[in-house]
Amino acid sequence: MLKRMYAEHPSPSPLIRSLWEVDVTHDGSWVSPADEFWGLVFGVDRGERTAELVGPSLDPRPMSATAGGRFWGVEFEAHVFWHGLDKADVLGAIHLLPSSGDGGFVLAGTRVPFTPLDGLEALVETLVARGVIVAEPLVALALRPGGPVPGSERTVRRRVRHVTGLGRKQVQQLQRARTAYRLLQLGTPLAAAAAEAGFADQAHMTRSLRVFAGRTPARILRGEG
Repeated sequence: MLKRMYAEHPSPSPLIRSLWEVDVTHDGSWVSPADEFWGLVFGVDRGERTAELVGPSLDPRPMSATAGGRFWGVEFEAHVFWHGLDKADVLGAIHLLPSSGDGGFVLAGTRVPFTPLDGLEALVETLVARGVIVAEPLVALALRPGGPVPGSERTVRRRVRHVTGLGRKQVQQLQRARTAYRLLQLGTPLAAAAAEAGFADQAHMTRSLRVFAGRTPARILRGEG
C-alpha cells in the first residue's frame, strides 16, 4: 500500500471540481477509481518535472509512485474539455506531456507552463480566455442528476460524447458510483450510502463499485485497498 499525504481543495471556479496535492512518503502503489472527468497533473519525481493529462476512464487504474515524489493537479468538471484534443488517444489513459524545450510542456499544440498548485486556477483562466479549455453548457445541464434533457436526446448524446468521450449514461453511472464511494469513505452505512447515491439497492451499488473502484462497498467502508 502506498503511503502518502493527500489533500483536496475546493475551488470557486465553475469549471473546476477540485484541486489536489499529494506528497509520497514511501514507495508503493494504489488503485485509482474510474472517473468521468479530465485532469491535468504536475509533479516532481526523482528531481524530474513532469506534466500529465488524465483522461476519463470506465475502469480503475493501477498507479505507483516513489518516496519523495510530490504531485498536484486540477480536476475539471465533466462538461469541460480541451479544445483540439483527439480524445481517442487519451481516453482511459494517462498521457505524459512532451517538453516544450523552455521549461513547459505541450498539449494539443498548446504550450502549458509548469505551474505550482497555487497557480492552477490562474492557469485555467488563461487557457479559457485563449479558447483552449472550453465548457459546454448543454452538457452541464444534461449531466445534472434527475434534470430534464435540454434538447433532443440524439443531440444531447452526441454532445456529451464529444465533450467527455463517454456516453451520457456512462457518465451518470460514474457520478453515482463516485458519490457512493465518498460516502463509504466517510463511514456512511451501506444501506444509507446506496440510497443517498441513488442506487436501487445495495446489490446494485456493490456491482457498480466493483467496476468503479475494483473493491466491494464493505472493503471501502473498512478502508481497505
